[in-house]
Amino acid sequence: MLSKTVARLAALAAAAAYSLPSYALFDAQATIGKRFYQWEGPDVNNGNKVSTHGVQSQEVTVSAHLSPIPLVPIGFGALINVGSPDQKDLSWTGNVTDAKVFQAALDFTAWLSIVPVLTPFVRVTVPVYSAVAIKSKVVDPTNSANSLTYASTGKLGGYHLDLGAKLGFLPLVQFLLEVGTGAETYKVDELKSNGVKITGDKDRAVKSSSVALGVEVGI
Repeated sequence: MLSKTVARLAALAAAAAYSLPSYALFDAQATIGKRFYQWEGPDVNNGNKVSTHGVQSQEVTVSAHLSPIPLVPIGFGALINVGSPDQKDLSWTGNVTDAKVFQAALDFTAWLSIVPVLTPFVRVTVPVYSAVAIKSKVVDPTNSANSLTYASTGKLGGYHLDLGAKLGFLPLVQFLLEVGTGAETYKVDELKSNGVKITGDKDRAVKSSSVALGVEVGI
């Protein structure tokens, strides 16, 4: 009888301990997902008419945060994002042969523990360094000798806002699901045609939405 009582008390204690949220002073996250850009720019295949183009991009993101105030669910840190835009989706810039996006940003998060395994969160990301590199080729259908190669470098500036949820089944290890939106502006730093620097396009709006899955480890 005593052993059953002890077992019940132990089970209750374990359940109570599990129900308390685990707080980490430091966490590291990694996610993989897609971003869906609405990229404004001139279409070289349509007389350089300015329009909005849908561009999908694979994204890999790593981030790390400090939560310095005990039991206050706010963290701040740094984030690195690497994107690979679909080359076919960028065909309005020409026949794209390579496209990369890199961003280093400040990252702020806040979360709310509702139940033991589910934690909704919000994330605000503000890039402090950005690099966009696109290489393309415009082919003259009547004379291939007149074809032009383009190499542009630029940057995206603005912010990303993400909402998501953490699912935690192990102490200080959580799985992430997040969706987000971005409001940015693309600025061309340099544009070259056949190796010669030419005048680039003006600043253009770039809106986006995103979805990602990942994992977080806390210490």
